[in-house]
Amino acid sequence: LALWLKPRYASLSEISRNRFNSGNCMRILDSKLSEDQDAMRGAPMLTERLSQPAQDRFQHLQTLLSDLGMQFVVETSLVRGLEYYTSTAFEFIDHEGRAVCAGGRYEGVQGAVGVGFAAGLERLEDEESLPDDSANANRFGGVSGGVAIIAMASGSGVSPEESLALHVTQRLRQAGTCAVARVVSGKMGKAIGRAVREGALVVILIGPNEVSQGAVQVKFIEDSSHDAR
Repeated sequence: LALWLKPRYASLSEISRNRFNSGNCMRILDSKLSEDQDAMRGAPMLTERLSQPAQDRFQHLQTLLSDLGMQFVVETSLVRGLEYYTSTAFEFIDHEGRAVCAGGRYEGVQGAVGVGFAAGLERLEDEESLPDDSANANRFGGVSGGVAIIAMASGSGVSPEESLALHVTQRLRQAGTCAVARVVSGKMGKAIGRAVREGALVVILIGPNEVSQGAVQVKFIEDSSHDAR
């Protein structure tokens, strides 16, 4: 990108020239100034420069979103926080096109892997169409008092087990139940133990047999009983 911008340097705004000089060229992609947008026409796109693992992960994410019926747009100029995030960055926008929440995935930040985001509380409060999720308000990031859905990964790409797990999670959340889905590549025992330690009341297990039979295994933690649903 820097090489592409160099012959167009004089056409950039002062702000973007300062960003270029400081080595922060990607932020120029996000500029809303008309002179920058004119200069950036035909610039290399982020999606054209992804490594194969990043491309596979991004395609995986898009498949999951489409499978859940969630509308999204791939924004090739979104660079918010990419000096911090190391994978997919995202924004949630309202009906007026304003960002109400934005964040991304990071790996290797102090040895951690996860997703971070920031939200504009005032804008969220303006969203009258947001669902009443007060039942889950104090459970974000955990499954205490809720349901843990554990799926066995099989092969590359989006597996039937993962797809079913996300659909079950979505239905439970829409019904007002705290639910967290996890996909594991090894034995389910450790994942079940983690869910129990986190306070899950119910664990739903989904593997190849469950997918083929059109059912899931439901484990009630309190009485350690199993049921097929």
